[in-house]
Amino acid sequence: MRRGETLYLAKSIAACPNLTGFRIHGWNGYELEELTTALKACAKLESLEIMRYSLSDIECDEFCDLATFFDMLKDAWEEGKEDEIVVTPNSCPDLRHFKFHCRTMTRRYLEALAKIAPSLSRLRFQEGLLLSREELQYALQTWAPNLTELALNFSEPDSHTFSHARSDSDSKTDYHLDDILMQMPNLRTLLLGSRYCRPSTLGDGRFANLETLIYDMREGELPELIGVLRQPGSLSALRQLAVSARLSGGSFESGVSNEMDGVCRQRGIRVRDRFFEEMLSFGLDPDASDDNEDDWQYSEEEDVNEDWDDEEGSDEEAWETDE
Repeated sequence: MRRGETLYLAKSIAACPNLTGFRIHGWNGYELEELTTALKACAKLESLEIMRYSLSDIECDEFCDLATFFDMLKDAWEEGKEDEIVVTPNSCPDLRHFKFHCRTMTRRYLEALAKIAPSLSRLRFQEGLLLSREELQYALQTWAPNLTELALNFSEPDSHTFSHARSDSDSKTDYHLDDILMQMPNLRTLLLGSRYCRPSTLGDGRFANLETLIYDMREGELPELIGVLRQPGSLSALRQLAVSARLSGGSFESGVSNEMDGVCRQRGIRVRDRFFEEMLSFGLDPDASDDNEDDWQYSEEEDVNEDWDDEEGSDEEAWETDE
């Protein structure tokens, strides 16, 4: 990046007191202090996206640590003891979208975020270590009535006990969020694994507004999901489905996979690649190699760019932080 570019951006931000949202793709590290100072003064900010990589794909200096970053949110955070965070409740009432990449957010920060931004409607965790039910419970229960999109897309360590578990009882840590998820009537997009939501939880008429489901499971769980799809009135709004056997590190038997494809065709549900969202975000066509395009009961006019940053019809930009 050119010298002075970040400083000029900071001055521009400071000159716009009514700024509600913007994106930052890279910065000059030696001018970062001016930029963060300008951000702290944005009292009306609703949407903020921070990318550590510039548009020319240059990796920039770290923006700040997590504690410092949230301290920028209208002075909502004040560090007390090491295990304690003092917050101002509802200090970010307009924050709707939150995307967190890379490192894991600890329970205390997640609970504090739920207190300062209780109206969150779109939440995505990308990579990072798994969070348990205990760590997620308070925040998800707070946001449950408002959430329309939820992604718990954590990394799956090969050595993790759940990866090799044959049943839920084999896992020493409780991850299941079934009861909390059933308190989210407005969900339209859901990305998670069966460690968080059992296949049976998706049935019986629940999640009536769910349009896109990206679901990681163990090999033996696919027949149960097929049974859910066969239930009358089950997932009635579903239009896109992507499944994978990532939790067991294998793949589905071709016969069972073909059975699911057939059920989806009958219901007008489009079967997608597990990473179709990522492909769309890079401007790639996830269906370019689809030889059966004419067989789908699907209108191109209904196709939605699933990239959270550019969702059509959204009145706010997605807010993202890369620590």
